[in-house]
Amino acid sequence: MKKQSIANIKSASESYQVESDFGRRILFALRRIIRAVDIHSRLLAAEYGITGPQLACLLAVVEKESITATEIANRISLDASTIIGIVDRLESKELLQRHRDKNDRRFIHIVPTEKGRELAEKMPYPLKRPLNTALGKMSESEQKRITEALESLVQYMGAGTLGVDSLLEIGKIHNNLNDDKHI
Repeated sequence: MKKQSIANIKSASESYQVESDFGRRILFALRRIIRAVDIHSRLLAAEYGITGPQLACLLAVVEKESITATEIANRISLDASTIIGIVDRLESKELLQRHRDKNDRRFIHIVPTEKGRELAEKMPYPLKRPLNTALGKMSESEQKRITEALESLVQYMGAGTLGVDSLLEIGKIHNNLNDDKHI
C-alpha cells in the first residue's frame, strides 16, 4: 500500500513537471513573438515616425473612412482609453481628424487625412510578411491546428474579454507561496 501511494506521488510530480514544461515553453514562445512585434514596432517608429499600435489604428481608420474610437478599439483589440491617446498622437501628426456627427453631436467620427492615407498605403503592415512567410511553410492542417490552439488558449485564459494592453501590463505576479516575482 505504501509503495502505491509513493508511486502516485511520483506520477503526479512527473505530470506536473510535464505541464510546467509546456507552460514554460508556451510562455517563452509567446514572449519571443511579443519581442518580435516590439522590435518591428520600433523599426516602424524609427523609419516612419509611427508605432505598430498607431499603424493598426491608422489602417482601421483608412479602411473604414469614418469610424468612432470605440469601433477602432474593437477592431484592433485595445481599450478605448488607449485608442484616444493614439488618435491624439496621430491627429497631432496630421494623419487623422476628428469630426462631430451632424445628426448626433455626442458621436465623434475619426477620418483619415490625405497625408494619413498616403502613409498607410506605403507602410508595411506589422509582421504581416514574416507571418505569411512562416504560415506558407506549413500545411493547411498545421495552420488550422495552431490557430485553434491559440484561440483556445485565449479563451481559457479569459483573454478574449480583456484589451491587449491590459494583458501586457507589467507588474508583480503572486504565486501560491506569496512570493513576489517580476516579469
